[in-house]
Amino acid sequence: MRHPSRAKNFSLAATAKTVLAAAFACGVLALGACNYGTTASVSSSPTPRSAKFAMTALPVPAGGTQVNLPPFGGFSGDFIAPNNTAGGGTMLVLTSYSSQPNSAPLPLAFRRRADAVILPDSVDLSGSKAIFWVSLGTNIAFNFNAFPVMSFTLASGTNTSNVTFYLETINGTTNTLLDQEQASSVNGLVVDFPGASGTFGLAPGFTYWWELISATPTPSPSPSA
Repeated sequence: MRHPSRAKNFSLAATAKTVLAAAFACGVLALGACNYGTTASVSSSPTPRSAKFAMTALPVPAGGTQVNLPPFGGFSGDFIAPNNTAGGGTMLVLTSYSSQPNSAPLPLAFRRRADAVILPDSVDLSGSKAIFWVSLGTNIAFNFNAFPVMSFTLASGTNTSNVTFYLETINGTTNTLLDQEQASSVNGLVVDFPGASGTFGLAPGFTYWWELISATPTPSPSPSA
């Protein structure tokens, strides 16, 4: 992965049940009840093979901190936390999926429906597909002052030939596309995104999504006979 020089690294590999208990008992329902030090560690137990997702719960890190996404299904990744307004006791819960969960919206850049709010300059990705999903939640409202620089390592066997990768940030509760980025580089199975300016605000009771999209060129229509 990138960013080997970052001193702080928040990463967990835990069962969803264990992490949910830790996130809410130690953070969301009893803020300040747990002592998290410089790394958030809930359990060293590996995620069971039967699990359908992997989850991480941690205090919102300071700007410039590298945060590892919970690896799942052969996918992994990280982001550099932007500067933010989070105060003490503010938690961030990240959940990774390698197949689309029922609660995840379709990527909004190609979901051309009246109930979806589309960025005016978004790219139409018709015929493309999301390949990795990460949901975000918090217990106390806060703002990131930008959309973060991110990197993903794809599962072995993922096609990268003649493919363009996009990343969407979606407010799944309001069905709003907040940001769409094209990969800045693809090296082997590592896909990097540059981040974007703008405020990324998170509020309790809302679910936000990062969706990694694999886009193949749409064939030009055949000329009429």
